[in-house]
Amino acid sequence: DAIALFEEFALNESAASIKYIDKVILVRGVVSSVDKSNGQVAIMLDTGDPLGAVMCQLDPEISQNSEEFKEGDQVKFKGTAVVL
Repeated sequence: DAIALFEEFALNESAASIKYIDKVILVRGVVSSVDKSNGQVAIMLDTGDPLGAVMCQLDPEISQNSEEFKEGDQVKFKGTAVVL
């Protein structure tokens, strides 16, 4: 889940990067915010840390349905992991 993923990166970013970056992962969590700007939609998942979040950048085709995502929703996303 998003909390465990965030904690893995917080504890050892190098090891977590090797494990996850450029691999397809499934992440579950609670929506903490939805950011829509420049035609892009990013869903932030709660990590239990007020200074951190797991961001899920939506594919443009899915972005059209982004009105469906609201703060507090339980969601799951499948995609390629990257570090920003």
